[in-house]
Amino acid sequence: MDTFKLIGHSSIRPPITSTTLSGDMSIEADIDEELALTRKYAQLIQLVTDGAQVVSLGGITLASLIIIKTDNPIIATFTSTAGSGVVPIGRWFSVITEDVPVTAISLQRPSGILTNVRLTLGQL
Repeated sequence: MDTFKLIGHSSIRPPITSTTLSGDMSIEADIDEELALTRKYAQLIQLVTDGAQVVSLGGITLASLIIIKTDNPIIATFTSTAGSGVVPIGRWFSVITEDVPVTAISLQRPSGILTNVRLTLGQL
């Protein structure tokens, strides 16, 4: 069994200038996620045609971990037992969904633009 770990810290802070007030809001959060994966799958995908392309989940039936890295913005459609949803993705996307795993994924590139995608999946 493999283990996925996401450890770190995120913060959003106002720019530091001579006019920054001490009361300006900042947001900080520690990240410490760990999942035991029964299966994992990664693939490089080239989106060479326009329109949605259904992608292989490589034998994973219930994807609870999804990581997408792309060189161009794309549109992803995720399907689960709860329904489906469309998500615009910039250069990087990550989601952990333990209670409602994804059962199908399709990706769509910008019209006429060759797009490379790295898809990583994990099943609990």
